[in-house]
Amino acid sequence: FNTTYTTGKVHAAAAVLAVKHVNARSGRLVPKAAALLPPAPFRLVYDLQNSQQLPRVGVSVAAKWSHEHRHILIASWLSAVSGPVSLIASTTWTPTVTYGSMSPALSDKTTYPTLSRTVASDAFVGKEMAEAMFAMGWRRFALLHLDDAWGRGFATEFLSAAAGLEMRAAA
Repeated sequence: FNTTYTTGKVHAAAAVLAVKHVNARSGRLVPKAAALLPPAPFRLVYDLQNSQQLPRVGVSVAAKWSHEHRHILIASWLSAVSGPVSLIASTTWTPTVTYGSMSPALSDKTTYPTLSRTVASDAFVGKEMAEAMFAMGWRRFALLHLDDAWGRGFATEFLSAAAGLEMRAAA
């Protein structure tokens, strides 16, 4: 059972469903959405590609699509893929949207000028999580995270906020 593959299929199915609802001008899922859309014949089309959660695969697809003058790229939910994809897309000023990439590094508009996201940055989430734990009376904690350019963002923000609240990491 490959959870990564299953997760990707679920995300792809959700994207296809969203495109179908936008094109049908359906207000069933988001009642006010139909009023926000441009008039027909505006239609969304999609071309799904699997990045396999690998930056090199995402970059390869982004390079191909950028030269085909795509209007927008919906990038991976992984910061490690969305960042490089956005760099390639920005060479042709193609907007890139990510629905799950939370690394604070992606907030740098000088480096990622065409990247937008639909989720909060780990800079916000780390601070809020520390404050929630403090409100629940938790003063000691253990933190596990990926020790890479993308995983350190949450850890840095969370530890900083926790220190400001005089919370301590368990040794």
